Amino acid sequence: MLTFRGLDVTEAHLDAMALTHAAKELGIPTVGIGDRGNEVGMGVIAKELTENACIIKTDVLHVGATSNDALFSIETGICLVKKVNGYHSWNLEEYYLRNLVDSGFVDGVTGEKSYSVDSIPACILRCKNYIYNFFVGNCFKSSSTQSCP
Repeated sequence: MLTFRGLDVTEAHLDAMALTHAAKELGIPTVGIGDRGNEVGMGVIAKELTENACIIKTDVLHVGATSNDALFSIETGICLVKKVNGYHSWNLEEYYLRNLVDSGFVDGVTGEKSYSVDSIPACILRCKNYIYNFFVGNCFKSSSTQSCP
């Protein structure tokens, strides 16, 4: 497993390939969530990416501008389909971000301890979260998801 900059981080991760193989043997579908090519699941399109692409394949790959964005879009979709008003909150995201940074984690792009995700500062992350919540909140005000903005 390589970072986008080519740093080998295999030892720092669980054996993701074994995990995906075990899931496949048990008939459990796997979902990869990524942004730049180094995340588990990018093996589905590894040939189209840089030489630093992760080779581990998943059944489904969902890509976003950041992995966080990809995950939030899945989370939002599930909430809309199930008509559950449980979308992601900035308070929760900020809590995780602060705890990760305070525990020594670094930004995936800058390599620095900062309250950011892939060089996107917390103030922008907060704005993006409010935009997600605005659209999802408007969907719950309407009688069906067909009238969502």
